[in-house]
Amino acid sequence: MHVKNDEFVKILSWQPKFANFMSSLFLSFQLISEAVVPVLKLRDRSEGLEGDISVDIYNSTFNTYLQKCYGSMDPRVIPLIVTVKHWAKVSRITDARDHKLSG
Repeated sequence: MHVKNDEFVKILSWQPKFANFMSSLFLSFQLISEAVVPVLKLRDRSEGLEGDISVDIYNSTFNTYLQKCYGSMDPRVIPLIVTVKHWAKVSRITDARDHKLSG
């Protein structure tokens, strides 16, 4: 299914049913509609894990696949990736809406 960015924003902005549904699943959620590609930022209620959902995910999917391949070649790669991502986040150099590195 192909969804345009403005359609994605319209769907995710639907209130109040969307907000009620999301609140039952997530501790927090925020629609970043002004980003280059609209993003829905989520924090899981049970574990507190964070994640993003976007429409234009081809590059993200490819990068995740590459990370998996690198990790299967050398088991030290996955902890390295996690460490670098954590460092980038706490250093505040990841934020797509400010045209910084993707997290």
